[in-house]
Amino acid sequence: MYRIVMAVVLLVLPAVQASEALEGGQLLDLARRSAVQKELKLTAAQQADIVALVNKANTANLQADEANTALEKVLQAQQLNRLRQIRYQLLGGAACIDPAVQKALGLSAEVIRRIQTQWESDELSLQMVLKVARFRSAEARHQFILKTRQDNGKKLLDLLTQEQRDQYNKLQGRAFDLKALDN
Repeated sequence: MYRIVMAVVLLVLPAVQASEALEGGQLLDLARRSAVQKELKLTAAQQADIVALVNKANTANLQADEANTALEKVLQAQQLNRLRQIRYQLLGGAACIDPAVQKALGLSAEVIRRIQTQWESDELSLQMVLKVARFRSAEARHQFILKTRQDNGKKLLDLLTQEQRDQYNKLQGRAFDLKALDN
């Protein structure tokens, strides 16, 4: 049974990872949004560089790591830090699967394993529901996915100690109006 579940997880994870980019949680996707650019106080030259980078990412099929490396050259250190804070706010507890967050929180190998197992299980459940569910619209499907992932992220935060949750809250920085991303 364990082998079957793991085989399904391994088949589903690439689709899950691909869909994460569509959910707006990637740094470049955030950096191209006007509300974020305003928050970061980007110059006209930086905005133009980001547009060029987005175009390159779309045509050259850049991986997230490559796009992030290129974005680091465009942004100043404090802008990049704030962009990451906004990303953590957007991802909520799901950011706990990010190795950089895990390192910053000082998570043990056991806690990292539990987080990964919980996330994979929840994503597998989500993918199974999506295969059979019928939604009234693409927007309803999108909202269902977002709500489910938010709820699943809360489960990940429950695996942390109070000290780690406090540290995660610090990583998120000051609140950003995430509803502004919809515009």
